Amino acid sequence: MTRQFSKIGIVGRHDDPRVSEPMLALVRHLTGSGAQVFGADTLAIDLDIERVPEAELGRYVDLIIAIGGDGTMLYASSIAGEHDVPLLGVNRGRLGF
Repeated sequence: MTRQFSKIGIVGRHDDPRVSEPMLALVRHLTGSGAQVFGADTLAIDLDIERVPEAELGRYVDLIIAIGGDGTMLYASSIAGEHDVPLLGVNRGRLGF
């Protein structure tokens, strides 16, 4: 079974450089590949994404990518779980998940 993800949500602590730098690179790659990227309307970094209320992100996307640590992954799982959306974690925390 193959599944294509054309609408991808991104979650992470944008004020942490360990998160914001990979987030920028990932958004550039995804949009360059033709994906539509969604993020929280509260993200305070300049990203070429669709802005939606973060708690409703799962309604708009086929996949959520969480960039950060354990807390970010747990938070993103609550958003993804409500809408049965797959979740991919990118570890940028200090402890790891």
